[in-house]
Amino acid sequence: VVVGCLIAFSPASHGNTVQSADLAQVSPSAERVTAHPPTPGVTESQGINDGIAQTTDLVRPMVVTSVVTAIPNKVVSTAGRTLIGEFLDQLLAPLRGGASTPEPTPTPMRPILVAARLPATPVVATPTIEVTADARQARVPILMYHYVSAVPDPSDSLRVGLSVTPEILDQHLKFFKAHGWHTVSLEDIFLNLSTGRRLPDKPIVLTFDDGYLDAYTNAFPLLKKYNLRATFFVFSGAIGFNQNYLTWSQIKEMSRSGMSIESHTYTHPDMRNRDDQFLQMQIQTPIEAIERETGKRPRFFAYPAGQYDANAVRMLQVNGTLAAVTTYPGMVHQLSNALTWDRVRVTGNMPISALIQVIGE
Repeated sequence: VVVGCLIAFSPASHGNTVQSADLAQVSPSAERVTAHPPTPGVTESQGINDGIAQTTDLVRPMVVTSVVTAIPNKVVSTAGRTLIGEFLDQLLAPLRGGASTPEPTPTPMRPILVAARLPATPVVATPTIEVTADARQARVPILMYHYVSAVPDPSDSLRVGLSVTPEILDQHLKFFKAHGWHTVSLEDIFLNLSTGRRLPDKPIVLTFDDGYLDAYTNAFPLLKKYNLRATFFVFSGAIGFNQNYLTWSQIKEMSRSGMSIESHTYTHPDMRNRDDQFLQMQIQTPIEAIERETGKRPRFFAYPAGQYDANAVRMLQVNGTLAAVTTYPGMVHQLSNALTWDRVRVTGNMPISALIQVIGE
């Protein structure tokens, strides 16, 4: 259809008029359109261009609408239709006979990930799953903790904001257990969305970022006390090289006890504006290390500081990552955005009363 429209609007083919037969191919309701006579003082070439511009302004929306509505619903999603429509509109824009000034694009709240759904490299090692309900949603709070220890220096505002004491975490876990919350994994959410496998009532995911030593000394014993599960995102470059972080022996013990050990990159860098080689190293290295040490291949990922772009998402797909979490706030998840799921940040020494207000009861 697009090629036909290009021919139809070509000055070399039709001069100053567009034949009704050509318009009928675009839309049955289209009428004959004839270019206006040249304006005095305007060259013939300019007159032709003006006529084409006027014609195109009328017909271009018809072309876009006809093409988009002709695509079956099962082939392309609503979001895909929108992208196709925008592409066709831009493709036909040059036919107006002059350069147009694009409208400014507002700064988005989060990255626009067009490329993320169309990886240039085939996805490897990802299970083939037939999804029949693209609109399926799961409302599951994914809590984000960091340090579980007292803050050594109260003037360190960053550390204060990332810390909860063991006493505060104990209050959280005690409340979850007493009020019927069930800890699940990111895999449980993914399988619910992709296969329809049921989640328990009041599901919740507990995640601990960075792999600090207190994840083992403070968080792990409390989780065992209440028989709850959690996910620990570790960046493997610190393991065994920094005394403030977990060791592989501790990680293996936690994994054997039912905790999920997932990737948080190799060195915890900003993942934006990176080339494929850098991203491959940051993604593949911890995957291989965790699998080697625990015997379980990590399939889930947390972006350092929640920073990502379309290329980072694409490289996660290439490496078989099923889902990834950000630091954007939210609790409703879909399969279509599995590589950018939201979380609920647990701020410094957040009391259980404040957390309940966020996640609901």
